[in-house]
Amino acid sequence: MTIEQTNILHEKAKTRKDGVYSYKSYLWVVKDFKFIAFADFHGEVCQRFGAFNTQIGKVERYDRKKKLTEWLKEQ
Repeated sequence: MTIEQTNILHEKAKTRKDGVYSYKSYLWVVKDFKFIAFADFHGEVCQRFGAFNTQIGKVERYDRKKKLTEWLKEQ
């Protein structure tokens, strides 16, 4: 994910409710009006830590939304 895409999602998150959304080939997670995690097209799941993206797992491509939703409920 590029810096520009991260900035766009950070701004979009300010107006979104908690949940999983899609942007281009990414599924991204919003909690408390903050962009906290995303999964790319290949199933790599990353969590946002300040200015860094840290890989927290890998899922099947077709299972991304379900797993992100489960992960969000645990947070």
